[in-house]
Amino acid sequence: MAQTETKRLSTGLKILYTLIFIVIVFILFEAALRTVGIHTRRESPFFLLLKVHEYPEYFRRHSTLFWEFIPNKTIKGDFLAEGEYHINNQGFRGEDFSTEKPTDVIRVGCIGNSCTFGWEIPEGKTYPELLELELEEMYPEQDFQVLNLGVPGYTSHQGLVLLKEKVLDFDPDIITLSFGWNDIWGAGKGITDKEQEILSPTVVWLQNILAHLETYKLMKYLILEVTEDEGLESFNIQNPQYRVSQQEYRYNLSQIERIATENGIVPVFLTSPAPDTRVYFGPQSESQLENLFRIHEEYNQVIRQLRDREQFWVAPAATYFKNQSGFFDPRLEDYIHYNVKGHEYVASIIAQYLRRYMIVDNVIESRQLRQGS
Repeated sequence: MAQTETKRLSTGLKILYTLIFIVIVFILFEAALRTVGIHTRRESPFFLLLKVHEYPEYFRRHSTLFWEFIPNKTIKGDFLAEGEYHINNQGFRGEDFSTEKPTDVIRVGCIGNSCTFGWEIPEGKTYPELLELELEEMYPEQDFQVLNLGVPGYTSHQGLVLLKEKVLDFDPDIITLSFGWNDIWGAGKGITDKEQEILSPTVVWLQNILAHLETYKLMKYLILEVTEDEGLESFNIQNPQYRVSQQEYRYNLSQIERIATENGIVPVFLTSPAPDTRVYFGPQSESQLENLFRIHEEYNQVIRQLRDREQFWVAPAATYFKNQSGFFDPRLEDYIHYNVKGHEYVASIIAQYLRRYMIVDNVIESRQLRQGS
């Protein structure tokens, strides 16, 4: 009996010592990786496979949105694009704001991708910030609060989820929506946004914890060295699988319009600006990007069809950018994100559209009627 107990104790100690040894080795390996500073970030056309765990100090995984910003951060340096970006208490760019809408304020939410977020745009120069100034100048007796709800890499699918899970809680009176470029990006491993696996909160929590470990980053890097290249080889350029198909794009925008309207929100959709190829590339040049621009324009055409057939509110930003120069720079390095001048123009386009169609006036009138009843 005593021998059996001694044997069990000996086995237990061996297991304990083994575990302690493994932990010590892991700690030493983790410390070595942090000291050496091995580069484990990969360049890839597939955003879903790349950026979330590449920057765990700024991004965190999300079950249904796929990724979101960590609130209360100031991002500096070469995160995605050079610049400094303040992420507020709600996890978006800009000043802190309360979930509850301030009394007598017209709240406008600008939902979109990195163009809305303000890729390489200084603080105070993004179109949501400039829109607030323009509206206050147009309606000096009315207070406005314009929220920048743009997140880099987001598609219309994520915009729809964002509206349902977060934006409705902010109780905006008006929302603007700008999507397109990420929708036509290649779907990693052919898995569209709609088909992405919805992970449980527990799994997401664990992934967010592991994302801070250098050992985990290295393992992920080595795995992607093989699997991501396979994804590139299987990507069919002639018949590509986009993150969001045109059919899904139409569905997402229609659902956004329906949900917003049912909740007393006026949704205003923007056609997505792109450089005029004749201006950007020159009249005699031919570019491999022209096919991408053509597909991008097809998605813009979906928005116009919804305007014509379903009476969507559509501010034609893409049309206004045609035959214009100076909104994208430097030449050929970034044909997606417009510069400060472009943001000023977009803010003006939205403000003029809201005034021309009396959207703000109708919000003010509806509020006055509710207060008087």
